[in-house]
Amino acid sequence: MINTTKKALSLLLALALLAILAGCATPSATPASSAPAASAGETATAEPESSAPSEGGQTRPNIVHLALEGEAATLDTLKAEDTIALTVSGALNVGLYIRDADGVARLALAESVDKSEDNLVFTYHLKDAVWSNGEAITAHDFVFSWRELADPANALQYSILLRTAAVLNANQVIDGELPKEELGISALDDKTLEVRFERPIPYVETVLSMGSFFPVNEAFYKAQGDSYGTSPETTLSNGAFLLKSYQPSATFIEMTKNPDYVFAERISVDGLTYQVVKDSQQAVLAYENGDIDVVVLGGEQAELYSDAPEFTPVLTGALWFLSPNVAVPGLDNLNLRKALALSFDKEALVKTVLKDGSIPADYVVTRLTHVTADGADFRDLTQPILQADKALAKEFWQKAQEELGLSEVSFTLLVEDNEATINASQYLQAQIQENLPGVTITIEQMPKKNRVERMAAQDYELALTRWGPDYSDATTFLDLFLTGSTYNYGGWSNAEYDGLVKAASAELVNDIPARLKALQDAEQIIGAEAAIFPVYQKANAYLIKPYVKGIEFTTTGALISRYAVIEQ
Repeated sequence: MINTTKKALSLLLALALLAILAGCATPSATPASSAPAASAGETATAEPESSAPSEGGQTRPNIVHLALEGEAATLDTLKAEDTIALTVSGALNVGLYIRDADGVARLALAESVDKSEDNLVFTYHLKDAVWSNGEAITAHDFVFSWRELADPANALQYSILLRTAAVLNANQVIDGELPKEELGISALDDKTLEVRFERPIPYVETVLSMGSFFPVNEAFYKAQGDSYGTSPETTLSNGAFLLKSYQPSATFIEMTKNPDYVFAERISVDGLTYQVVKDSQQAVLAYENGDIDVVVLGGEQAELYSDAPEFTPVLTGALWFLSPNVAVPGLDNLNLRKALALSFDKEALVKTVLKDGSIPADYVVTRLTHVTADGADFRDLTQPILQADKALAKEFWQKAQEELGLSEVSFTLLVEDNEATINASQYLQAQIQENLPGVTITIEQMPKKNRVERMAAQDYELALTRWGPDYSDATTFLDLFLTGSTYNYGGWSNAEYDGLVKAASAELVNDIPARLKALQDAEQIIGAEAAIFPVYQKANAYLIKPYVKGIEFTTTGALISRYAVIEQ
């Protein structure tokens, strides 16, 4: 339980912010009798919502209410790229595979898979499953989706995953050298899908469980055009839940159970809601008020509730780092980049600012991401990089001043407009300016969607950004910084690095010791060139209502709520 001092602080917090409650309360669920008619894209269930008893003998709807730190920018599975969009779209859709809480890919829409002896051809036999409009899901839906992902005309950033999976001809199709029809995927018939690979990839099934590989109904997708995934009427799904209420960048999302989901018997709740609450104080008050069942805490709130029985800290595999745009004058200077990278105390940041269990990151490949066959974590086998050293940072800054012929420089730092990120950025700003006299950092806040767009256009100088692992291998991070990678926003390039990372996914893929050495050497190059400035590995500090069971967490930072249970 929370101690007396913490209770007093909680009471003061509640009194001070009582007026906020109305703004963050979750809208009441629409009674079944007044529910809107099913849209063209969704099949509504006619069953009324059941209820579970709550404290005091009252009943609560059999619905889990969740908080999000930001908006879901899109529900189009081909375009969903960040943790929030992937979390929400993942509740609505499923593909050939589905990942469990341990990150293991299990068959989902596929009943079985036949693999050739050389592991270069996978033949999937699909289950009898349907879309939310009643149409059958077929192998053609996968072919259309994967070709759209690869089509260079669409310029989809997660097309990189086709390269990662080594799907046959993926590189040539994405680069515009072959038509998308040459991609190594084909429908042998409505229920049989064949996928061909350039080379065997040990973790390929984990990659194929990503949302980018979900099927897409071609006729419906084309009929909606740019409006696809912007409302229940323009969304088609096949997952655990159906969309009931949503608009782009909406602060409230509502879903109902999908009776036709392939694992419907495992779904206990009648629905989910997502409430966007960027301020952790508002989130805590909504939790205390009973409007939200699961919430992420930050800073003071994480410390305040650390003794509560419902407090659940979870270390994720997500890395937060500063990304320098090396095309910007000054940031093209190696000594200045090194000075910046070493100038801030990461330990103090996680202990005094974040307070949520996050840990300092002196690396690119995070803990939990890459574990060898004998159970060793990549981090325990690999030397750290860019460890904080204020004295050495000053030396690099002095060298940079001499090389640049400048005594002062200033940069703008792009950050997201949520509380934790703003607090972290203000700490970094103060540390850099204090330890590198003459360096000025100006913070520019914006919604995540805008920050990502600015970075993708290379319209930035410095940015505080993050990456969560898409699959369980070091290349999920190291591939980001290859020359020409769609996510290499900073524009850094190194031929030796490219050679090492590419070899790890090609000729070294089955030579485990040599591959590990190549990955380790590649990470060291990032450190030597200060291509990015690692800051911390993210932990999420959750409060979960005691009557909510079955919530699962992944190393990506995503919360899996499809198998949640409201205790009776």
